Amino acid sequence: MGVVYSGIELLNGAIPRDGAHIQAAEMVLERTPRLPAVSTVLTHGSVMDGLSNLRSDLDVVVVHECNDINEVPEVVDAVHAEFDQIGSETSVKIEANIWPANEPLRARKQRMYDILFCWHLREAFRDEAGLRGKADELTIEVADTLPAGDVESIRDVALNYAVYKQGGFTGAPRVYSDGDPRALTAMQRGLELPKAIGRKVAQLVAACEGREVAGNDFKFDLGLLDDTTRSALATLAKVNSDYTYYLEGLLGVTDPESVGEYVDWLKSAYSTVIANGTIATLGLTRFIHDFNG
Repeated sequence: MGVVYSGIELLNGAIPRDGAHIQAAEMVLERTPRLPAVSTVLTHGSVMDGLSNLRSDLDVVVVHECNDINEVPEVVDAVHAEFDQIGSETSVKIEANIWPANEPLRARKQRMYDILFCWHLREAFRDEAGLRGKADELTIEVADTLPAGDVESIRDVALNYAVYKQGGFTGAPRVYSDGDPRALTAMQRGLELPKAIGRKVAQLVAACEGREVAGNDFKFDLGLLDDTTRSALATLAKVNSDYTYYLEGLLGVTDPESVGEYVDWLKSAYSTVIANGTIATLGLTRFIHDFNG
């Protein structure tokens, strides 16, 4: 959703240039299907929708068909190695989901972040613009059979997500250290939290109120939340906006002094993000559990 770049990456100019996301998608679609046991490669999300920006990552689904379960680690390693190489060539971060083709339907359902994500994948498979290989029928079957009005299933998905994210914040490093992937991941997850979890909460609100769950940019009335939770989400959204604006102004800047100021900004913002991410997920956990329309 919203990549956070380290000072080291800024210093080395490892920020995607114009057109890099499409180039990375083309590389993924060209190279990944050649790997052993890979049956499906799907690029999807903002890049394929023409909505990517400087901080976008490239969303990819890879499905493999291994005859022997002992082959799976080698296949997964090969996919990641290819994606790391493409990332090195383009500076684009690749968010990969790598799934076995022959898992139980119930297991595939657990991989779906929410109903809208599942529907999005179904449409991406059917559109075929970002598809190489065959459409994954298991994912399509899940999308066709998920009950959009099952309130408790939707509640469980949202609750599990909130609790999972909460653990990411409480387990994150307490101080930002530049280049530490754990800190970068924690900060990115915090900045994307309002949109990511907001979509899931919106689905719950719609289901509880008897309305149709539909659309990729599904929102809900933040006035339903308590002041503390709402304030924490607003703070995360503000830091996210400020970061994008700051980063755009630094494109092409590689002098050590400017990069040092950038790292100092990340250190300060990081503490704010971790604190407010913790508060927001705690409040949302209570809201998701208690809300009934």
